[in-house]
Amino acid sequence: MAEATQRRIGIADVKPLLQANIRTLCQQLAPGGMFQGNYYLAPNPRRGKDRVGSFVIWTHGAPGAWKEHDAGDAEKGDIIDLLIYTGQARDKKEALDWAKRWCGLGGKSDVEIRRIAGEAKKQQSEQRAKEAKRKEYLVKLSTAIALSGVPLAPEQPAWDWLAHARGIPVQDLRDWQLAHYPEGRAKSFLGALSFVPELQFDWPVSDQLSDEWKHRRPSAGKSKHPGIVVKFAPIGGGNFRGIHRTWLAADGLSKAAVPSPRRMLGPILGCAGFIWHGESGLKPREAEQRGHKSPLVLTEGLEDALSVACAAPELRVWMVGSLSNLMNIPYPPCANSITVFADNDWNNPQAQRALKTAVSRLAVDGPVKVARSHVGKDANDLMMAEANR
Repeated sequence: MAEATQRRIGIADVKPLLQANIRTLCQQLAPGGMFQGNYYLAPNPRRGKDRVGSFVIWTHGAPGAWKEHDAGDAEKGDIIDLLIYTGQARDKKEALDWAKRWCGLGGKSDVEIRRIAGEAKKQQSEQRAKEAKRKEYLVKLSTAIALSGVPLAPEQPAWDWLAHARGIPVQDLRDWQLAHYPEGRAKSFLGALSFVPELQFDWPVSDQLSDEWKHRRPSAGKSKHPGIVVKFAPIGGGNFRGIHRTWLAADGLSKAAVPSPRRMLGPILGCAGFIWHGESGLKPREAEQRGHKSPLVLTEGLEDALSVACAAPELRVWMVGSLSNLMNIPYPPCANSITVFADNDWNNPQAQRALKTAVSRLAVDGPVKVARSHVGKDANDLMMAEANR
């Protein structure tokens, strides 16, 4: 009999089967959670709801890897360790037995189990290759859209949207930059942003639209509008990976009449829009290379980021796009502190839990605090309220 047939079934054989069903496994081992981006967030299955927000299980990349962020590096592991941590087994031997039962492998021969595990590995490999190809395509598409834009300037619908519709004194930002940055750096104003005069909007199929939008959908399923594009790049450096788009009305005084006038495009998890470089004027990678650290403010939206930059232009300000992405942002080497200017999502428990998880995760590596507006929903609402006092 061949040596491969004689080898006993081990953890390496069942692990791919567990990972292939990671979403079901997450909900069973840590009930009461939610999926956000590449993560599953749940109450800690050992400690109960008093720790909601810090227990995280990866669903992509290394499915089943987990960590209790409030415990630092003391409580983390892979999918097999997860079975032990959640009380399904006392050790890896019991975890293997549990996994075999859970995967429906009881009574099957070792040869059959290996065949099933091999198929699972092959499917995972094919899926990873497919995802990698799609990501590559989305990066190329994002790059093409961004390159079709022009720098932000007065008399554009994009400028009117920011300056008039949202009350952001972008000219003050430009004046501050000219006064504080060296000449070469002052020429690049809000380089992460561009204005695209004809930004294509791809409409969902009619069946996915509400009655309000069905009659507005163009027969071709596409329409073009002025738009603002924000480039998103990895925190550690490198070319940008995706974009955030805002479609505008022709006069720039409102968003375009489309079902979802804000959209992300591309694999932007762990990336940010580097909206404002703060007092130094140094890009993140330049600051890291020079050992320059400064306070950093993170916001979800573009208008919030620009509002913060106007109020405190000496600070570095980045846009992260969503709470899901905030949970993937590492603590940047160019930051000596982080302030998350959060939206007031008081009526959204999932958003509150995601925020708590993101903050606790960042706080492992450095000082983090949360700021909120005392009026409205966000930083832009606060700026507009202050301007109208």
